[in-house]
Amino acid sequence: MLSAHYAVVFLISLRLCLLGCNGDKIRPFLTYYETVSYNRDQLFKDHQRSKRATNQVQSTVQIEIFGYNRNFELMLRRDRSVFTDDFKVMSDDTSIPIDISFVYSGILKDEGESFCHGSVIDGYFHGSIQTRNGTFYIEYEKHDNGTVESYIYHEKDIDYSLMKDVKSFELSLKKYEFLERMKWNSKEESVTRTKRSVDMSRTTCLMQLKADYLFFKRFRNLQEAISQIAGYMRSVNAIYDQVNFNGIKHINFKVKVLNIIQEKQPDNAMNSAYIGPEKLLMLHSSYNYNNVCLSYLLTNRDYNGVLGVAWTGKEGNNGGICSMFSKLKDAPGTEGSLNTGIVTIQKYGQYLPPRLIHITLAHEIGHSLGSPVR
Repeated sequence: MLSAHYAVVFLISLRLCLLGCNGDKIRPFLTYYETVSYNRDQLFKDHQRSKRATNQVQSTVQIEIFGYNRNFELMLRRDRSVFTDDFKVMSDDTSIPIDISFVYSGILKDEGESFCHGSVIDGYFHGSIQTRNGTFYIEYEKHDNGTVESYIYHEKDIDYSLMKDVKSFELSLKKYEFLERMKWNSKEESVTRTKRSVDMSRTTCLMQLKADYLFFKRFRNLQEAISQIAGYMRSVNAIYDQVNFNGIKHINFKVKVLNIIQEKQPDNAMNSAYIGPEKLLMLHSSYNYNNVCLSYLLTNRDYNGVLGVAWTGKEGNNGGICSMFSKLKDAPGTEGSLNTGIVTIQKYGQYLPPRLIHITLAHEIGHSLGSPVR
C-alpha cells in the first residue's frame, strides 16, 4: 500500500476546462464526458525524473485532476505487476527491447481504499480511478490534424445498451455453435487421458497475447499498445480477484509474451480485414501455445456486434485453459491449440471505451475457464 507521506513528490496539476459534453458521434458509447487540459511538458519532465529515480520515494508521481466537481489527487508508482519478470515483446520473430516504466498504479491521497492505474506517454496520462463512488476513466485522443484532446467520464456515463442488442447475442451464439462442431477429437483420447489436476496454490495464469496489425495501427506505436494492454490486464485481474472457483481464490493473469504485428503482412492469412471471427480464431489456434495457460489475439475489426470468441474450457484436453496442441477433428493431419480466444476493440465501426473491452476480455477468459455460453 502506498504511504501518504513522501519526501519527494512530483506534482502535475491538471485543471479541468469548464466544458461538459453529452454523447456525440465521435464517442457514441459515452452519454457524457468532460474535457481536461494540463501542462503536458511538466508531466513529461516529471515522468522522466521518475524513470531515473533510484528509490521508491523519488519515483513517486502525484497527479492532481479536477473533474465532476471533485479534486482527484493520484499518488502513483511504476507498476509492471501484470507482466512476468521475463516478459518479452516480439515482432517478426524478433525480441524487441522495451522499457515499460510508463505504467503506473497507486491510490488517491484522501481515499485509502481507492485504486488508480494508468500510463504516462509523451506527457499524456490515461487510466482509471476506482473510488467509493464508482470508477472514472481518463483518456486522450490524438486527432489527424495534430491536436490532442483529454477527457474524463464516469462508468455510469457509458451507454451499455449498445452491448445488449439481440443481434449481437444471436451472432455470438452462432459462432460458438460453429466452434463446438470444430472441437478437437478427444473422444477416443479421453479413455486414456487423466483429468487435469488443479493445484490450489497456483493461481497465476500466464498468457501470450498477440496484437495484430489492425490493433497496432489503432494505437500507432508500441508504448501506446502496451499501455492499453496493461490496462486490460489490470482490470481483468480486479474482476477475477473477487471470484471463487470452487475454493480457488485470487486468480490473476500475467502476460509472458506479447507478439505485436507492426506492419501489414500480405503473405499472412490473418492479414485480411474481412476474416470472420470464427475463422480468425481458427488461424490463431493453428500455433502451439503449450508454454502458456492461455493465448489471446487482440484485433480491431468490425464483426457486426460480436466482440470476442474463445474455446470453452472442458475437462481433459477438450478446450480452454492449459489445453495442449492437438489434432483437429475434421482436418486429419492438422494440429492446433484450444487454449485460445480473440477480442476486438470496436463495434459497429466505433472504438469501444476501455471498460467495455475489459468486460469483453474478462467474459471470454471466463469461457476459457469453463463458463458455458448463455
